[in-house]
Amino acid sequence: WARTFSASQSVAARNVREHDIEELHHHAAEMRAAAAREDNIAYLRADMAFHQKIWQIAGNEQLIPILEAVVVPLLACATENWRRTAAEIESSAGTHALLADSLRKGPAPARRAMRKHIERFFRTYLSRTLHLGANEI
Repeated sequence: WARTFSASQSVAARNVREHDIEELHHHAAEMRAAAAREDNIAYLRADMAFHQKIWQIAGNEQLIPILEAVVVPLLACATENWRRTAAEIESSAGTHALLADSLRKGPAPARRAMRKHIERFFRTYLSRTLHLGANEI
């Protein structure tokens, strides 16, 4: 699914309109607000809305229900026992704002930004859930 996320980001960069980027920034702002409240559920909802918007912008209507069926439960399961700090959530929200802005730069930069985002998520997840150090990941 990581490649699918990156590919969707790349395609979305070709299709994006300014109002789409504004909506993505709105979802990132919702993530920041959730961080301030330390509300992990609201954060996850805003995070999924952000990525669903990217899938919508990419325009592959067949892929959206597949990603929703796979990614939503995967993230819910992955983060169920993963308590992130407000600072970590805030940092993630900032990263999402950068993802939105990367769409303005074209397909290749947008794809790289998404790949970096996903790698960061997996590193954090592995370090938290498996208690691995940075040099072990």
